Amino acid sequence: INAEYNEYFAKLSKEEYEKFKQSIKEAGLYHAIIINQSGQILDGHHRYKACQETGIEPRFEVKEFKSEYEEKIFVVGIFSYLS
Repeated sequence: INAEYNEYFAKLSKEEYEKFKQSIKEAGLYHAIIINQSGQILDGHHRYKACQETGIEPRFEVKEFKSEYEEKIFVVGIFSYLS
């Protein structure tokens, strides 16, 4: 997990996270966790943690970037969209 990227996303309350985790437990992982070529999570930090805690095998989608700058723009773009 890239600590810098993790800081961009809002933290869920304990209650929100438990509901989120329960939904993954009941319905499975709906969206893949997006990682970079090095395996760092770009989007899906909560999903990854919930999968670890529930024993569900996460699915990953690898995004490749020509530079660190392009990768950061991608992550910030997701953050902007979710805000």
